[in-house]
Amino acid sequence: MTFGLSLGCVHTFFPCKNKDAVITLYRENFKDEINAIELTMSEKDFKNFNLSQVNFEWLRNMKHISLHLLGPVPSYKKIMSMIKRNKLRVNNFICHVYSKGTIPQFFKDEFGQFILIENIERDFSLFPDEFHICFDYSHAIKNGIEFATKFVNLNQYSIKQIHLSNTINNVCHRPFIKEMYHFDIAKGVIDLHNYPIIVESVCNDIQELKEEVKFLKRRIYN
Repeated sequence: MTFGLSLGCVHTFFPCKNKDAVITLYRENFKDEINAIELTMSEKDFKNFNLSQVNFEWLRNMKHISLHLLGPVPSYKKIMSMIKRNKLRVNNFICHVYSKGTIPQFFKDEFGQFILIENIERDFSLFPDEFHICFDYSHAIKNGIEFATKFVNLNQYSIKQIHLSNTINNVCHRPFIKEMYHFDIAKGVIDLHNYPIIVESVCNDIQELKEEVKFLKRRIYN
């Protein structure tokens, strides 16, 4: 089992310049619940991200760490600097691709085998053949069950990680506990046992996130 949280789950109620504070929040509240984490931050936050020693040690024992690059990041050099400064071990880099050639060659040369492209658009042609896929259920189901199922069937051997959250009233990244019956649809679209799962449900407070984690782990693994 590889199950974890995105730092983005708490962005509405826990804003901070140094996202190390979010890692502390997760370590204090989910230490026994997660063994994976996804570092999600805007480009402006890369320079502010400095891991404390205790969080560095915690991350070092994580089973899986991914880094989500939000949007067409104009300066991948800042990302490289942040990774090296914090001595990060990253299993997967999750990238959005809006056009061919979005990811610079030097980044592909350094991390190419670890780059996953996330499905955020309907246009399959944007997916570069050289990369594997992070399947974002919320983005896919926004386009309908038929689309989501077709996408998984076409790309089942390329999917290496899942972003898991709900879509309610056409709004992505909603918690499943808001409308629990939606989870049965998700299980019908993709086998959640086969991949590392990163929860991206944006919650209103830490208690809601705890309930979301409890619900998902119970429904996926029990």
